[in-house]
Parts: sequence; structure tokens; C-alpha cells
Amino acid sequence: MKSWTKQKIRYFLLLPYYKSCSTLPLQRFIEIVATKNYNLLKKGKSIFTSDSLSLEVWSDILLEYSELDKNAEVANNWDKVIALRQLQNSYTTIKAMIRLLHIITPSDAKHGNTANQTIEELKLMGYNIDTTNSEKYAESLKKADKKSNSLVTLIRMKNNEIKGESEESNIDFDQIIAMLQLHFHDIKETITVKRYIACKNLIKSRSKEKSKAK
Repeated sequence: MKSWTKQKIRYFLLLPYYKSCSTLPLQRFIEIVATKNYNLLKKGKSIFTSDSLSLEVWSDILLEYSELDKNAEVANNWDKVIALRQLQNSYTTIKAMIRLLHIITPSDAKHGNTANQTIEELKLMGYNIDTTNSEKYAESLKKADKKSNSLVTLIRMKNNEIKGESEESNIDFDQIIAMLQLHFHDIKETITVKRYIACKNLIKSRSKEKSKAK
């Protein structure tokens, strides 16, 4: 039996996802923007769930959206949403790794390798764990845990920043559909993000033409 390559594994992991504006329904897109639940990018129920993979797919969709819409401000605002999610993921990951190191140590016969790998990963993130002796090990874990709490402040600041911008520019799905149906009678609530952008740009173009004609 052939061993699976990383590319094949990635291909199968991405199968349940909407991966572009051409396939992602507008209603689902707006729901994701409102809830920040990037796992909604999946087309149906899936046993495997990966927040980091969902975030990666969402980042690609936002990049495509900004290119189609030619709106740098929109891309910039959603970059902040992605930054918030990355902070949240980092906080959760670091806390989980520190908790793990409270259970296993580098001297464990069975789990020593896992502990050492975890310590190396934390070091790359800026968290040094001292393995000189048990006392220094426990103390460094305590310091690392305390240091990770600083991420909570960053998360709150970023969340408040995004929340303030969201209040200034709320997205109402019903209003968007009503606007599109006013101009294009065959528009349905199942339209994709790409078609929505195309229709929106056409409405803008028509409005400019009418203004010039006056």
C-alpha cells in the first residue's frame, strides 16, 4: 500500500470545504463574518475539524474577495479578524502545551520525546522551559503560564477594535439581497460571493453612468 504524501492528505482534508468565492454561498459568507466561526466553511458535517485549516481557507477566500472587489479597506478590516483568530489559536495552543508539560517531563521513559518536542516548540514561540532540575522546571512552567496571560490583553484589545468597526458598518444579509433583487430579479439567496461582487460592481457602474448623464 502506497504511503500517503502530505499533498494527498491535504487534498482529502480540504474536500469538505468551500475554497473560493465562486462556490461559497453569500449567506454562508456573511454568517462567517458575523460569527467568526470559520468552520462554517465546511459544506456539511465532518468528523475532522481543524481551526487552523479553516482559518487558512478563510484567509485565501478573503484575499480572493479583496482582489475581486478591489477594496483594500475591506481586506484590511478582515486582516484584523484573522489576526484576532491567530492570537486566540496561539493562546489556546500555548496553554495546552504548558498543561501537557505539567503531566509529562523530559525524564519520562515513555513520554520524554514528546515533552522535549513540546519544550522546543514553546521555545520557538518565545517560552523557555528550564530542564536543569525539577524545581527550575516547575518554576519555568509557572513563568511561561503567567507570560501567556499577556495574550489575553492583546485578544481583548483586538476584539474591541473589531467590534467598534463592526458597529460602524453592520452587514445585513436581508438588505443586501433586497438591493440585489431590486436590480436583478433572478437573484436568489443561494448566490455565491463571486456573483454578489459582480452584481454589486455592476450596480455601482450603472449608478456612475446615471450620474454622468444628469
